[in-house]
Amino acid sequence: MADMDVDMDDVTQMMGHADVTDDADDALKAAIARSTAAREAADASSSDDDEALASIAAARVARRTAERATAAGVQFLCAEADALADAGDYLEGIGKLTEAIALQPHDTALLCSRARLCARINRHQATLHDAELIVKIMPDWHRGHSLCGAALFCLRQFAPSVRAYRTALAFAPPSDVAGLRSALADAQERLDSSVRIAALRGEAKELERLLASGEVDLTSVDTNGLTACALAAAAGQAESIRLLVQVSGCDAAAQRDRNGKTPVHFAATLGHDRVAAALLAGRDDGDALLRACDASGCDAMMCACLGGHERLATVWVGKVDLNHRTNDGSGYLHAAAQGGRAGIVRLLLAKGCDPAALDTRGRSALRVARAARHADLVAILEPISPAETWGGWVGGLMGA
Repeated sequence: MADMDVDMDDVTQMMGHADVTDDADDALKAAIARSTAAREAADASSSDDDEALASIAAARVARRTAERATAAGVQFLCAEADALADAGDYLEGIGKLTEAIALQPHDTALLCSRARLCARINRHQATLHDAELIVKIMPDWHRGHSLCGAALFCLRQFAPSVRAYRTALAFAPPSDVAGLRSALADAQERLDSSVRIAALRGEAKELERLLASGEVDLTSVDTNGLTACALAAAAGQAESIRLLVQVSGCDAAAQRDRNGKTPVHFAATLGHDRVAAALLAGRDDGDALLRACDASGCDAMMCACLGGHERLATVWVGKVDLNHRTNDGSGYLHAAAQGGRAGIVRLLLAKGCDPAALDTRGRSALRVARAARHADLVAILEPISPAETWGGWVGGLMGA
């Protein structure tokens, strides 16, 4: 029995080892279970991925099939539109292109084709609509901007037309530059012509609207070589002058016609004192502008004297050189004698003009007055003028 004796400590230790073994088995089982679950989940995920990829591939095939069908439909509609346009049925052609655009709404070539057909039947607002869509889709394509420019031109919106053509030129290839420059020049001329007409007529609101565009060339001239400022001055449109000069910064000194006349010359010739005041107001070189001469040597004061505009002469007499002469030697007194205004003659004499001064033809102011048959001026000038020979008097009477 001695061999059967077991130490209780050993038994206890063995029982402890058994417990450890059981725990290990449990942990192993749990790990195996987790691994199995993960593998099953991975298999399921892989299956889902396969299904998703298959679905994407099927959708891609379906989309490509639909695109091919759409492209074929668009091509067919375009061919019909071309045939209708060739036959002169532009409206039906536009309808076919509209159907095509419904299939491909962002196709700029389709929009461009419809815009051109609309332009052929003078549907310029529709042309502008399509052109603006093209610009929105492709802002750096010159065709869209040039279509906008053409439509706006036909709608008589010349300032926006100029802007559209300028933008088109910025993106245009060399082959299209010449045509766009010509179109821009036409739009610019129509805009500038509109400004000249508004200035001449005194249409202040229209003129202000056009000037606000910032696209107006105030140096442009009409067929007679007259700018908007010159036309407004000649017409006596003081408000037009204010808008042109004081608001838009038009330089009256640089606005000369073919004979070198400034707007001040026109105002003085026709006696538009408010216009003259507006032209000279606020200028540091106002006196210099007043003394500016045309090709014949005539300044604004000379024009006022010749035209008999006493109010202007009274304002300007202290700002000019009373000894000034034109190219033919005429002075202010000669001009006043020709104009036949006694008030201006008296004014000039009071300021010291010499009645004995002669022009290049040897004529005094008295002889000019006699030749023009201004008896009242002869009565003023004769007592203070040098005595003339009988031949001289006859020559003056005959306008020699």
